[in-house]
Amino acid sequence: MEEIIKSYLQEYKNRFSDSIKRNYEVELSEDEEKVVRQIHSKGFAIFENFFTIDQCNLIRDRIDYWVNNNPNIWIDSSKSDHRIFFLNLVESEVQSFFQDTTIIRILSSYEKTDNFQGFTLGNKVIFQPDNLGSGGGWHRDFVKRKQTKAILYLSDVSEENGPFQYLEGSHRFQDLVQLQRRFGFHYNQFRYTENDISRILESSSSTPSTITGRAGTLLLVDTRGIHRGMPIERGKRYALTNYYWFNSNIPKHIKKMNPFSNK
Repeated sequence: MEEIIKSYLQEYKNRFSDSIKRNYEVELSEDEEKVVRQIHSKGFAIFENFFTIDQCNLIRDRIDYWVNNNPNIWIDSSKSDHRIFFLNLVESEVQSFFQDTTIIRILSSYEKTDNFQGFTLGNKVIFQPDNLGSGGGWHRDFVKRKQTKAILYLSDVSEENGPFQYLEGSHRFQDLVQLQRRFGFHYNQFRYTENDISRILESSSSTPSTITGRAGTLLLVDTRGIHRGMPIERGKRYALTNYYWFNSNIPKHIKKMNPFSNK
């Protein structure tokens, strides 16, 4: 019960702060409003053909270049997940994606503020035995409040190529508290085991949303919800991810991941 009380106190604090600091309104098209409603209800929305194949190919080549030529990029212990933080600072095509006005309008409407900081992560995931997938397993990016991202597939992604998976509705506060009450999860718990996920799915008779798609597919996601990159079974998966912090600064430990800075 104490853990649940902590969650409620945090949520009340969020709502009080939002009532003062988040009153942004923007006129959206009918299609854009539909996307915002989808994120509210499901936790994510999907756009097909957001980038062309030529744009995807160009950025994939640049990711390969930096993976092969910058010793400071982050690589996981299985040497499967390669992450180039702040790629938008050195690649103009990536910077254009980070600054895309459609994405910013939709996510600013969802967040109720257009005040944000962020960057774009370039990601290359390759098959290695016993890999955990991009992100290292099931998790929430930030538990205390919503956290939005834009994820762009740069290669065709099937169920074998490490697609994004999401527990639909798990971004909502009432769902978060319900899981705490039912399974004893802790306040601000952001990592979940396979057994945790199995218990959640068994109790709801549901399955994770597995988002496959062609190169150029865009996902707008509230990553407060439980998600992962599915372990890759073959080949490679390339993607860009825009990280946003609305009404907040980029955390210091994230800034230190910049492979292009003089540390």
